[in-house]
Amino acid sequence: MEKYLTKAELAAMLKMNSGLSNNQIKEVVKKTPESEIEIRKDENGIKFKSVKGSYIKKKLTLIFGFCWSFEVTSSQYIKECRETVVKGRLSITLSNGNVVVREQFGRHYLSVKKGAKMVYNIGDGYKSAATDALKKCASEFGVCWDIYSQDVEKPKEEKAPSEEDKRVIAFINKAKNLEELEVTVSQIEENVEISKFQEIIDKKVTELSQKQVK
Repeated sequence: MEKYLTKAELAAMLKMNSGLSNNQIKEVVKKTPESEIEIRKDENGIKFKSVKGSYIKKKLTLIFGFCWSFEVTSSQYIKECRETVVKGRLSITLSNGNVVVREQFGRHYLSVKKGAKMVYNIGDGYKSAATDALKKCASEFGVCWDIYSQDVEKPKEEKAPSEEDKRVIAFINKAKNLEELEVTVSQIEENVEISKFQEIIDKKVTELSQKQVK
């Protein structure tokens, strides 16, 4: 069973009068196939797991048949940050006739074509924001809990180079040709761990090689 639901918790769910059959509950807690998972990045470059809207619709239909509906109750375009925001409502009719509802917001950041002064795909932005809202509503019913209960992967913070590292980098960049660079690297190796500066060295090699060809 997934990390978010133990065997004991599943057993308790199967016993409760939730308005769902045992088969429906088991379908809810099924692990999301790896083939349906995609890694995406938000506007800050933070990675997170997600699934396509088509898979969410498929899961809802497998669990609840055609006894579910989704509607956008409000929408907004925020010009200052080029963001479309919608509020969505997911309604599900249970086998006992009760209707349960979940509401959530979805959003989408719009892109701008190179050289353009304004966004060009606001309509697509609303559709993407609505799909985002649907995913969030469905997750509150337990759909794809194994994906949407995961922590986001925050980018590693890059440490600013120390004063000593700055001096070494400046020393590398002073080389005027490949021969000088080779001597420079040999001198550096005697005092510091050269692997720390490999990316800088490789970049300098490329730069000097291009000059040499010219």
